Amino acid sequence: MLVRGLVASVCCVVLVNSCGSDDCACASREENRHVEFSCYEESACPSLNIRCDSGDCPVGKNGDRGWQIDDNAALACVLQRLHDQQPGLLRWEFTGYNPPGYERVGYELVISEDGRALFSRYHVEDLGGEQDPVTIHELTSPEEFQACLDATELGDRVRCLLNPVGAQLNMCLEGGYIDYIL
Repeated sequence: MLVRGLVASVCCVVLVNSCGSDDCACASREENRHVEFSCYEESACPSLNIRCDSGDCPVGKNGDRGWQIDDNAALACVLQRLHDQQPGLLRWEFTGYNPPGYERVGYELVISEDGRALFSRYHVEDLGGEQDPVTIHELTSPEEFQACLDATELGDRVRCLLNPVGAQLNMCLEGGYIDYIL
């Protein structure tokens, strides 16, 4: 099945569910909008929302409640797919309250069949934010994710999702401002 996508005002054609990391065709971004990955229509795992209060959290703190997640099965799914380097789209968000408003940092990663990953991160405060570039990376070793799967403390498990990829190999799309008011 063919899908047309818009990449910086240039039309391209990509195959759905067939994503190679060399051509960057899977990712597209309209001006002031969030990156979209067309290779996979939905995330391979359920939605994962992480709230935290430790110093290594990328967003505002969660008071004194510690690390929290909405769905333990979603966390296990994401970590297992990263460990197995199984192709597909993965998404998760760290959320928090950062006075005067709401803040979130989202991660999107497309594991391709060639053992690499398309990766992007975004940071949103209230109605706007920044989208990082979409980059191609080597995947982190399965051994590192095995330690995450074996960890008993929630904080040790979710910290693995802060830096889920290895060395950057290429850049596909530049980042930029995200405007949720438009």
